Amino acid sequence: QISIAWATVSRMDELFVGALCACLFRDRERMLRIRKRLPWIAFLGIGSFFFVYSSMLFFPGRATSFLYSHSAAPHTLDSAVLFFLECGGYIPLELGFGALVLLAAHRGAESTWMQKFLKSRVLAPIGRYSYGIYVFHVPIIGVAAMFVFKRISSGAHSYGEILMAGSAYIVTLAAVIFAISALSYEFFEKRVLRLKCHFEPRYSAPGNEAAPTEPMAARAAIASSSK
Repeated sequence: QISIAWATVSRMDELFVGALCACLFRDRERMLRIRKRLPWIAFLGIGSFFFVYSSMLFFPGRATSFLYSHSAAPHTLDSAVLFFLECGGYIPLELGFGALVLLAAHRGAESTWMQKFLKSRVLAPIGRYSYGIYVFHVPIIGVAAMFVFKRISSGAHSYGEILMAGSAYIVTLAAVIFAISALSYEFFEKRVLRLKCHFEPRYSAPGNEAAPTEPMAARAAIASSSK
């Protein structure tokens, strides 16, 4: 069940929201029309997701009875949360963050507090290493859940101990993911990105002329044809 939930075909809604944001961002007139609505979409999408998710954690009995009202078999909170997330629960979160990203990209040239925060020295490295964070966070979290989380959770008994252990676990895990992503960028991704100059687009010359084989020749052909 978990393998199916994490498969790419089961996450087409996320890909659709990303493609929708890309299409909207390319249409300047449409962006100007929806610009004022983006903050509300972000607030309602992200807020509604965390409201429902936190309600399930605080009231697990009601959550399981509501989702499995027609089933006589007992169900755990984990199965109820997975059922909620994989049956449309992620969609408000996707729409909310999609609206937030669109708003940030559309106001990129403006000098607002939001742009200053996004371009700060704290967030800039996160954007630089974001691809590594995206790639490495799943295996690192999986290994930590198998070998570290069980030991931490079994040793904590009171609410305060659980809170402290959980906070330390999350902070440490985030630091490890960030460090590995930074090493991947500095010693691997940087060298691959330097090869971009060898893969520049090659433009076709107008008319019946042969297409240039080199990017510089293509630019020269386009410049001469426009005169």
